[in-house]
Amino acid sequence: MKFVIHAPNVHQGGGRTLLLALLEELRTLDADCVAVLDERLKLSAEFSSEIAVLRVKPTVIGRFFAE
Repeated sequence: MKFVIHAPNVHQGGGRTLLLALLEELRTLDADCVAVLDERLKLSAEFSSEIAVLRVKPTVIGRFFAE
């Protein structure tokens, strides 16, 4: 099963905490996952090697193209 996580505006606070928990769970399940994430969100190297990540600039144009 393929998962798409679309979170181009999440980079801090409670949303960040929930997003990282979700990504960690998908990583441990070895799920096929693509994540559209805010470029300000810091990820460990483990995520970068196991989950395809598309970074989005925190601008109106960046988010428009993410859609």
